[in-house]
Amino acid sequence: MPVDEGNVLLLYPGLWHLYKPKAGIEGILYWIGFKGKQAEALFEKSFSKQQPLLQAGYNNDILALFKKIIDTASWVEKGWERLSAAYLFQLLTILYLHQLDIFRGKNEQAYKIEKAKYLMQDAFNEQVQITLIARQVNMCYSAFGKLFKQQTGMSPGSYLLMLRIEKAKELLAGTTLTIEQIAHETGFSSIQYLSKFFTKKVKKTPSAYRRSRGK
Repeated sequence: MPVDEGNVLLLYPGLWHLYKPKAGIEGILYWIGFKGKQAEALFEKSFSKQQPLLQAGYNNDILALFKKIIDTASWVEKGWERLSAAYLFQLLTILYLHQLDIFRGKNEQAYKIEKAKYLMQDAFNEQVQITLIARQVNMCYSAFGKLFKQQTGMSPGSYLLMLRIEKAKELLAGTTLTIEQIAHETGFSSIQYLSKFFTKKVKKTPSAYRRSRGK
């Protein structure tokens, strides 16, 4: 069973399976394991063992929630199980709605912007090049920037900065990572750049924001 971009594979308990990446593809594999009566009830009503491969598309919400679960399990010291379970329920709900065609019917231009947002969400902690994102959705840079702003109300650069700032706020409030580590995790090249843009957008320095959140 080939698994492509935008697919979600559900592996049910007791189901024997074997998987390997396509030739030439490298990366880190993440998966989320869970069990319990609520999970069993949800899967019985919402999904099918006969169709374990689901089409999620380039859904930014699904990717963001998946990353939140991974980050919560990695960095949050207290209550991470309950918080992760809440994120997981949201993720599965969105995935289920996709299978009901709730989010279908978007035109090609809207699809391209959804893919671009997905690509930014996936790599905002790296040195993202907007020109490369434009090429990945088969658009020239100027047309991409114009369409992106029409669809989202902000420029690609502003959207990328928003992702980084929101992630920095989350890490400042929910972890004990140093501000230098947070700058690295959110794609800022230095503490100075993080502090500059964070203070401009949030009206507080990273340290002041952390103190205001009780850390």
